Amino acid sequence: MRGLFTMRWFKLLSSWDADDWVQSIKADFGSDGLLWYILCLSIVAEGMDGSKRCSRSVSWQSLKDRLGFYHDKRFLEFCLACEGHVQFSVRLSRTRQIVAICSQSAPDLLSICHRSAFDLLIICCPKLLKYRDETSKKSGRAREQELELDPERDQKLVKPSIQSCQTKLLELPDPVKVVFEAWQAAPGVSHSRRLSGHEGPIRAAIEYLGDPDKVVRVIQRYGHVMVNAEGKYRPVYSWGINDFLSRRGHYNLDRFSRDNWEDEFLAWHSGRVFKTVEQLTEDL
Repeated sequence: MRGLFTMRWFKLLSSWDADDWVQSIKADFGSDGLLWYILCLSIVAEGMDGSKRCSRSVSWQSLKDRLGFYHDKRFLEFCLACEGHVQFSVRLSRTRQIVAICSQSAPDLLSICHRSAFDLLIICCPKLLKYRDETSKKSGRAREQELELDPERDQKLVKPSIQSCQTKLLELPDPVKVVFEAWQAAPGVSHSRRLSGHEGPIRAAIEYLGDPDKVVRVIQRYGHVMVNAEGKYRPVYSWGINDFLSRRGHYNLDRFSRDNWEDEFLAWHSGRVFKTVEQLTEDL
């Protein structure tokens, strides 16, 4: 039933760019600002369902990838300019405190604006509720009219090919369970007895890296370092799954997902050849 309530589109008037506020966004941030505004609305609309929820939280890194901005300070200035139209809040990586982006908090946020200062952005747009309700009413009336003309309409629309696709979608594994099973299978780590209590950090990690397979790869690399079968890694701390995935603003996810991830964990003697006592005696 979720598909009936999900907001798949919202109104955008053909003269929307003539609005004074939109013109000010364009003047200050160029076409990037207009694109950010539309994409932020789309992000909120994607998550709207039958409830009155009109906000969405996304990881800071995935937001940067999707919106294509590189300077955190400039995007914070854009969020501040949207005050009164779209409300933005950020979660601080170190303290996990949620702070609304407004004129009062702007000086403090801009002063700490650097890499990994924020790990989450919350976008809130109550005006989308109005458009969602109008869309639902129109869709409902149209469907009732079609059913009056053809009561068997829904059965005709369900074709075998669609049913097979729906079956395949239902059979897809839960990404959270996939990541948890990877942690349980990793050697050398502190395993957990049950999944309960770990769903939140796992979902946040998947959202941060954008793919559960990337999180699984990070866990596998961590287990490889913990076992240290080849004797080339330095000792590392043994975290539980929650601490490992969410520590210091996803610190572990960053360093274990790099292409040259091994460099940070190699022991000082890694790759060097040492002589045994016998070999040293022979040299003498």
